[in-house]
This record gives sequence, C-alpha cells and structure tokens, in this order.
Amino acid sequence: MEDIFHRFYEWYISWAGSVPDGRLITIIRLTLLFAVPAAIYYWAFISRHREGFGRFVASLLADGLVLAIPIRVPYDVTARAWILTVCVLLLAYLPGVHPFLVYKEAGRQRRLRMGLYVLMGTLLLIGMLWS
Repeated sequence: MEDIFHRFYEWYISWAGSVPDGRLITIIRLTLLFAVPAAIYYWAFISRHREGFGRFVASLLADGLVLAIPIRVPYDVTARAWILTVCVLLLAYLPGVHPFLVYKEAGRQRRLRMGLYVLMGTLLLIGMLWS
C-alpha cells in the first residue's frame, strides 16, 4: 500500500513540476481573485458591516491589487506541487463561501454560487488557453 502512495506522490510531484509557469501563475492569480474578496467579506461579516456598496468597492480594489501584484513561481517541484494543491482546493471551496457571506436568502446564494462557479470555470479556461 505504501508503494502505491509513494508512486502516486512521485508522479504528482513530477507532473506539477512540468506545469508551465504561465498556467501555474493563472491558477494562483485566479485563487487570489477569489480569496482576497472572501477575506474582505468575512471581515465585513464578523464586524457586522452589512453595507453592500462598501464591500463591493473594497472587493474591486482588492481584485485590482491582486491583478497588479507580480507573481513568480518557485523552481522547486515540491513547492510547486503544494502550491498547485492548495490553489485547486481553494478554487473548489471559495465560490461556495462567497454567497454565504454576501446574501442571507438561500435562493440568491444558490444563484450566486452557480454564477461564481461558471465564472471561475470560464476564467480558468481562458487563462489556460491564453498562457
């Protein structure tokens, strides 16, 4: 059993090391585009700032900041594999968190969640084809 896990780990490390830098940067940037506004929404949620316009402006500024930050990927294949793993897990989780922090009604949460997953998939596809 250990041999199976070891072989999978070695395969994953070598595969993550072969992912082109442009695609890894796209995945990191997309993760930050979802993570930074989620952190702002969470802060607004726990501090009871329910003003929608202020959160919207803050998230636009955060997204602009994320797009302006230069991202460099490490050369170490193990670090690349961990970064890729964390980014993929966050990309699967974060679009489901945004609606909970923004809306109280379940119907609006569901529509926003589906819209964010579609947006994420579209941006990921465009980023993979572009890089």
